[in-house]
Amino acid sequence: MQLRIKFKIALITLLSIVLVSAFFASPSNATLKPPSSQKVLFILDVSGSTNSSQLWKESLRPSLIKKLSQPFGYPLNKGLENKSPSDISVTTVQTNSIDSPIFEIVSRSDAVSLWAAIDTAGGGDPNSARLKEIVSDIFSGSGAWTKQSVYLTRSKIIVPSLPKCIQSTLNGFKISSYFEDEPIENQKQIATAVCRISITIGKRILQVDNYFKNPKCAINSSNSPRTCSDIIGAILQATSAASDLVNDDSHNGSKKFCIAIASDMLNKSPGVSPNSPLDSKNVAMKATSTKDARALGSKAAELANVKFPRGVEIRVSILGQGTGPNPLPLDKNSNLAAYWDGFWESAGVKGSNSVRSLDEACS
Repeated sequence: MQLRIKFKIALITLLSIVLVSAFFASPSNATLKPPSSQKVLFILDVSGSTNSSQLWKESLRPSLIKKLSQPFGYPLNKGLENKSPSDISVTTVQTNSIDSPIFEIVSRSDAVSLWAAIDTAGGGDPNSARLKEIVSDIFSGSGAWTKQSVYLTRSKIIVPSLPKCIQSTLNGFKISSYFEDEPIENQKQIATAVCRISITIGKRILQVDNYFKNPKCAINSSNSPRTCSDIIGAILQATSAASDLVNDDSHNGSKKFCIAIASDMLNKSPGVSPNSPLDSKNVAMKATSTKDARALGSKAAELANVKFPRGVEIRVSILGQGTGPNPLPLDKNSNLAAYWDGFWESAGVKGSNSVRSLDEACS
C-alpha cells in the first residue's frame, strides 16, 4: 500500500513539473522568436575631439529613445510587420579604451525574453489572429509596453517600482482585446515581463546619463592629465563584442554588427611612440602618398592584433574624422582616410563610411 501511495505521489509530482514547464515557456524552447538583428555599438570620444556629452544628450539619446517605442521586432511568418529587434550599446574612447565600460541600452535578449513570455501567454505558438490581439494589447497606443515605457521619453528618467508598474499594467488589461478575459495568472506573467524589461532599460539609460554628465579623462598616479585618444583600444573591445555575437545561438539568420565612432580618429594609444604606425596623426602628416598611408594603416591593425571574426558582417560609420578643436590640415585628410581604409580592410571590415550625424550611422 505504501509503495502504491509513493508511486502515485511521484507520478503527480512528475505531471506537475511537465505541466508547469509547458505553461512557462523558456526563451530556448519558445516558438515565438524574433528575426536576426543588427548589433550596434556607438563609441563616443571623450578626449575633446568631439563633444561627447552633447552628442549623447542632443543626438544619440533622442535617437535611441525613438527606437524604444517598439524595440523587440516581430516574429516571422505570423502575419505581422517585418521588423527586427534593436540591439544597441554605448562605450567610449578613453585613456585605455579596452577597459571602458560598455553600456547596454537594449539587447536582443530583451526581445527573446519578451516574445517567450508572449508565447506562453498565448497558450504556446499562438495563431496569427490570437497573436495580433496580444500584440495590440502590448504595443498599441494604449498597450502595456507603450504605457509602461513612456517614462523613458522624459528628459529626466524616474524609474517606477516593479509592483506599481505591474498593477498599472493589470488595470490596463481590464479594457483589452485578449488579456481582458485571460486568467489573472496569465495577466500577471506578461505584466511582469513587460515591467521588468522597461525598468531594466530605464536603469541602463540612467547609467549612461550619469556617465556623460561629466565624462572626464582618467588621470594617472601623479594626477597629471592623460591622453584620452586610445581609439584602437576601443576597436579591440569591439572585436570582443563581435566574437560574442558569433557565439550567440539565438539568431536565426545572418549576423550583422555595426560600429559607429564619433571621433577625430587621431589615435594615441598608451605607450605609442610618435613614429609608430599606430600614431594615425603622425602618419597622416608625414606620409608621402595615400598609398603609403594605407599601407601603414594596414600595418597598424596587424601590430595591434585587431581582427574581426568570420561569421559576422561588420561595417563601420565614422563621425568627425580629422575634425575637432585641433583638426588636421585639409590637404592631409586624404592621408588619414587612406590610413583608416587600410586599417579596416586588414581588420576584416568590408565596409566603412563617413556620416554627418549619429542619426545616419548604422541605419
